[in-house]
Amino acid sequence: MSLKILGILLSLLLVLPVIGCEDQVETDETAQEEEVKDKEEKSEEKNEDEEEEKDQEFEEKYQLGETIEKGDVEFTVHSVRWDDGSYLEDLGEEEKEMLQLPEGYDYLIAEIEIVNNADEQATLGIAQVFEASDDDGQIYDYSNVPETKDVVGPFAPGEAMEGEVAVEVPDDLSQYYLHFTPDVLGFEEAVVEIEADEIQ
Repeated sequence: MSLKILGILLSLLLVLPVIGCEDQVETDETAQEEEVKDKEEKSEEKNEDEEEEKDQEFEEKYQLGETIEKGDVEFTVHSVRWDDGSYLEDLGEEEKEMLQLPEGYDYLIAEIEIVNNADEQATLGIAQVFEASDDDGQIYDYSNVPETKDVVGPFAPGEAMEGEVAVEVPDDLSQYYLHFTPDVLGFEEAVVEIEADEIQ
């Protein structure tokens, strides 16, 4: 075998492994790109599913000032405001410290009206039927700490009662949901959507 042919064969032996390595690198990069793309698609699908579930959870939402009629009961949230802290004015330092809210929280107070359109009396305890939630589904309970005009039964047939209810919530959310679930006279649940800029 001539030296020229031997040189060619040696060159091929050196080049082929390099080509194989380059092909392997390209294959690995392609696989990684496909894996990243697959993860992004799954993440988008998950977000879409979560949004859909959230929409289904609050399939029937009402707005501030809208009268909600279910069964023989009418329910309206006329306005919402932040508490002015007046409930602390006549308290001693120890009581103030006990009732002072954590930083970043405040009392959201809703002015509501309930009308009994039935031919029978209805009894309602507002503490058991009123609460708030946020976009993540976190529930915030009714509070009787701020000074409010309570709405309590019994309600005579045809009677309309106005008052206020308070809930302790974070004060930096963009949206709140007020839940009214009396389960009396055919009224099961109403969810009122409140935007932060609607709060007085």
